[in-house]
Amino acid sequence: MLSPKLDHEVCYVGGGCPPIETEKGWIIIYHSVHDTPSGYVYCACAALFDLENPGKEIS
Repeated sequence: MLSPKLDHEVCYVGGGCPPIETEKGWIIIYHSVHDTPSGYVYCACAALFDLENPGKEIS
């Protein structure tokens, strides 16, 4: 569902917990990794998907 868009997502994007249903849509918690000269940097991220059409990313 997610493809790399941001600088910190260039090496890897991985799943987190199951999607969370809210009034505004589905919240997806995920993590990303990018390689730096000092080593890997891991980031926790969130994305919001449309409640009726989960293939549509809102933010």
